[in-house]
Amino acid sequence: NGGTVSNCVIEASTSSQSNAFPGGGYLHNGLVTHTVFRQCRTIAGSASWEIDRSGVLHAKGDSRVENCLFEDNPQTTTVALIHLQGNSVMRNCTIVDGSLSKTNEYCSTWSALRLSGSARAENVVIAGVTNTIDGAACLPSGNVANFINGAVEGDITDLGFPENTIVGTATEFFKNYAAKDYRPDENGPLVGKGVNYSPMAAVDLAGVTRLVGSRIDIGCYEAPPFGTILIVK
Repeated sequence: NGGTVSNCVIEASTSSQSNAFPGGGYLHNGLVTHTVFRQCRTIAGSASWEIDRSGVLHAKGDSRVENCLFEDNPQTTTVALIHLQGNSVMRNCTIVDGSLSKTNEYCSTWSALRLSGSARAENVVIAGVTNTIDGAACLPSGNVANFINGAVEGDITDLGFPENTIVGTATEFFKNYAAKDYRPDENGPLVGKGVNYSPMAAVDLAGVTRLVGSRIDIGCYEAPPFGTILIVK
């Protein structure tokens, strides 16, 4: 409650708690920043508290989740990967790869990112998160109008997403998706498309200057610089 998690790697963490609390973390009025969540999951479910279910991270109250990477988080029960509630805010995060349970057909409720209440996501990219029935993308669910300045892989037609939502593929978004290099492609649609906020971290997840140019890039990384740097001694 009100704590901070910073500069951490949370990996291969599994929750078997009966009400499906997440394997990665549970946050109430706190801050998670510059942290990697990888191969985290919950393996338990319950008929109660269904709205709270999440597999990797649950944030509620006035929590903030910033500059984080959620990579390769597979779920075997009916949960969302990440659930934001209350006034929680997620900014400049990358949610990539992973899968949702085969019972989660069409990901209409349990998705890559669920937004409840006034919770919002800003400058967030989601790609490569699918369900195990037909492989379709698990788009954000809930109050998708609060998915602001985001980028997704999948069809958002008639789903209520903001008009400026970027739609593309993982290979278009990232520098080298196949090699798990999730920095924005220098010529791709994530560069300079975020909205600056305050207070904004000085560096991205890799320790590189967070703001290059006038507008922040979407996701947890800034794009690598253009061109060649020549140092003359």
